[in-house]
Amino acid sequence: MGCDNTRKGIAANGHCSNGKADTNYAGADQVVQYAEIHDNFTLYDKLKLSVPHDDEATLVRRAKLADSAIFLSQGITDMQLGQEFLRTKSGNGNSYNAGDAVNAIQWDRTAQYRDSVDYVKGLIALRRSITALHMTSYADIAATMTILSEANGVGSYQLKSGDDTYVMIFNANNKKVSDKAVPAGSYAVLADNGSVDLTAKGTAEVTAAGYEASGLSATVLKQRSDTAPTDDTHTGGSAGGDNHTGIKPQNGHSNAPHAARGNGEASATATHDRRARIVRTGASVAVIAAALTGLALIGVALTILTRRSATKQ
Repeated sequence: MGCDNTRKGIAANGHCSNGKADTNYAGADQVVQYAEIHDNFTLYDKLKLSVPHDDEATLVRRAKLADSAIFLSQGITDMQLGQEFLRTKSGNGNSYNAGDAVNAIQWDRTAQYRDSVDYVKGLIALRRSITALHMTSYADIAATMTILSEANGVGSYQLKSGDDTYVMIFNANNKKVSDKAVPAGSYAVLADNGSVDLTAKGTAEVTAAGYEASGLSATVLKQRSDTAPTDDTHTGGSAGGDNHTGIKPQNGHSNAPHAARGNGEASATATHDRRARIVRTGASVAVIAAALTGLALIGVALTILTRRSATKQ
């Protein structure tokens, strides 16, 4: 979410770094969030190597979660061509001299992984609809974003955007996990279980027991003080399938359009210190993308920064 090297009292090991030297980022818009780039393995190939026993449906869920971490973070969103349809280079992690046989884009995968393509389209629409996901000022980020959870494979944060309040939950566990840090209240479910639905048909009543987030999935909850959004975007069904049946509300109620009314007490529970942790710890959301590549499945407290090799393509 941001790391300000110019703030007073920063420890030497707390600086943002490009891996070689202190970088002195001027704003969050200088941080590039990505899970796959032109160097090294594609995300699909990295997942195949890191979790070789996963079936294809599970692998797709991991890829969707990585995509979610990119689009639901502050900073610049960066996707390599083909990531949305799980591009492969046949496991070649350094393909600069491999020719078209390896590096060509396999456009037929857009049909094979249409569900993933649709999900990324939904993430793009969702990101565009949330003004506060495009902040560049560290002060604004600290004032509007609050870390809720960052342990045991679950990362979540709360975001204020105008009159709206959002909760983003990233569950890197294979099974459902209850995030008890989610403030109680009525929510519209905009994303869950590998699906995005901006019509807000799904609803959830969160109690003191928290919200039960689906495994290997990103969840976006929204509290509103007026009416539900009118955008009819609904993309990305369950992993491996093409039938988009909508998001089931957690409370088991019908999927009739519903505007979850805001809970004024939700943001009041967040203290200044917890907001300040955003600046101290960096982007705790985007790390899940790296975790899913097999480096660590439960870390949610670092920023994925641009690290490029001049000798690789």
